[in-house]
Amino acid sequence: MTLRRWMILSIALMLSGFVMLSLSRTADVPAAGAAGGVLLAAGLVIELLKIRCPVCGAHVRGFFGEYCKYCGEKLDWDKPPRS
Repeated sequence: MTLRRWMILSIALMLSGFVMLSLSRTADVPAAGAAGGVLLAAGLVIELLKIRCPVCGAHVRGFFGEYCKYCGEKLDWDKPPRS
């Protein structure tokens, strides 16, 4: 999976979790709140573990630039990371 796809998955999980948490507060549905919390946590875990510079390993969260701001290497958002 590419770095861009990990980023999209992380954002989608966090947004859907946030929406479910918000709806559970307004509609008073505790099960939706629990599911929303799980989705939000899953998005955060993916962000922390997968959205990193493939060269130096630094978090590139919230940064969609062409180069890593820590090591200066070019980030290829559409290339699968090395294992």
